[in-house]
Amino acid sequence: MRARRAGLLLAITAVAVMIAGCETTQEKSARLAAKAKKAVLETGTKVTKRNPAVKVVRTAVVHDKYGTAAVVELRSSAKSVQASLPVSITVSERGDGPAFTNDAAGLAESLNHVPLVRPGERAYWVNDQVRAEKPRNVQAKIGLPEDRAPEQAPRMVVSKLKQAVDPDGVVTSGKVRNTSRVTQRNLTLFAVALVGTRVVAAGRAGIETVKPGKSARFKVFWIGKPNRARIRIFAPPSVLQEEK
Repeated sequence: MRARRAGLLLAITAVAVMIAGCETTQEKSARLAAKAKKAVLETGTKVTKRNPAVKVVRTAVVHDKYGTAAVVELRSSAKSVQASLPVSITVSERGDGPAFTNDAAGLAESLNHVPLVRPGERAYWVNDQVRAEKPRNVQAKIGLPEDRAPEQAPRMVVSKLKQAVDPDGVVTSGKVRNTSRVTQRNLTLFAVALVGTRVVAAGRAGIETVKPGKSARFKVFWIGKPNRARIRIFAPPSVLQEEK
């Protein structure tokens, strides 16, 4: 598994700790605690009640020398935007290997939640931190929304995708534009490469901050082989509205 992915998670945690040291009032501390809970969950997440309005269309698991990634494609039939949907996955191994689940404590929220899904939207969620040497398949459950989303949720627009090869393998770079008036922080992009409907590669990209009306560059380091495949990048907002 690439060190830079683990480094991204550590960097996010470090930023939260640094900010905490500057807070002086009880009110600010409370807000910080809420943010920290969303960035890295102290308790595990496990779906016990399925979301009737969000269907798992298909799942896939890809593996190469860089690691293993689980992919969940989902579609919402809800009449409104749903936010912070918990995702429980079980990745089974070939042979007698133990199954991997994403219900451990301390995971970044993007590894066990879909940030946002709009009505009728087909979305992709990727967990590229799966510990499985010989993955066979993945089962997924989508839970009920944990946050209330505004009617006009922020939108991110992805553009200018380019593919290249570096020492770590195939890399897809691009830009994401924040079309909203809400600053996006710790934004996660979920990427899949498709041949027909088959997922041949998957990955993620993280962006620390995207200000309103601005764009930021990103890079997706793939697990699998995205060559000659259709690239789909799902960029849900991480912050739905500014704090008052």
